[in-house]
Amino acid sequence: MASDVLAELRGLHGPPVDWGAVLADALVALAIGLLAAWLIARIFGMVTERRLSPERRALRRLEEARESGLTARALILQDLARSLPPGEGDWLSRLDAHLGGLFTTGPGAGLREALYRPGTTLDTERFDAALKAALERAER
Repeated sequence: MASDVLAELRGLHGPPVDWGAVLADALVALAIGLLAAWLIARIFGMVTERRLSPERRALRRLEEARESGLTARALILQDLARSLPPGEGDWLSRLDAHLGGLFTTGPGAGLREALYRPGTTLDTERFDAALKAALERAER
């Protein structure tokens, strides 16, 4: 009598699924995918960021810091001042020369006092609008 090959195989089954290992593998794959996406985004950002002028970078950061205080704006301006050729005076006076007197005769005239003297205020909306216009002019 011929043996039934299928009948012999019916009793064989694969090992039980280890759901813990499946979940661990899925989490590792997700973490690697997220890391790869983050790295690609950072590389893309670095490549495109280099092509921007210092003024354009300051404009972008100014938009991001709209809800922040004067300290955030000062950090943006200090970074812009570092990108300028060395000159005489502190960072604010060099920026003033670069941006056409924004900090001596314009709406930014009270920035130094607002930054370094407690209780002094500055109209940030007017300052931001004037700074944005000055950065756009300087970029050209």
